[in-house]
Amino acid sequence: MDPGTAAVLGAATGVVGTLGAAILGYAATKHQLPEQARLEHAKTLREERREAYLQLLSIAEPVQRAAHLLIPVAQGEDLVYDWRALEEVAAEVKDATPRVYDLYLVVALAGPNEISQLAFQIFSQVVVLRNFLRKICEAQSIVDEQEKLNVVSAVLQARSTFATKAQELLGKHTQ
Repeated sequence: MDPGTAAVLGAATGVVGTLGAAILGYAATKHQLPEQARLEHAKTLREERREAYLQLLSIAEPVQRAAHLLIPVAQGEDLVYDWRALEEVAAEVKDATPRVYDLYLVVALAGPNEISQLAFQIFSQVVVLRNFLRKICEAQSIVDEQEKLNVVSAVLQARSTFATKAQELLGKHTQ
């Protein structure tokens, strides 16, 4: 083979190799970009959900205080309630109720549906607690101890169930 033909064949082989490498690089990049975008979207969604879940859980501080204030304090042989503190926390729960609803909507948008339903349970139980506190503060008496236990345990259980499910959901996306 003469040197000119060898040089042309060598150059052609180099061009074909370069084109092959370029095509493979393009194909890899074409596949990698959607995958990278999907992962970035999943990360953003997880962060948005985490923030929404934390906000809903953090608004429950007046609820926690109300639960503790509904435990009577012993004074001698009598059990008494701190009505002034209960009235204050009743006002806080009343003021927090619209914010809990707003946060329920944020969680509902962030999803998924299962956790949205649990967020609605928190809102519903906060409304029940708000109404119960209003009733007992007006009467300055707790007539039905069982009702008190049911109201307090339901709102605390709703919050706990939501927190557990949120941890499970957010944990799935980190593994």
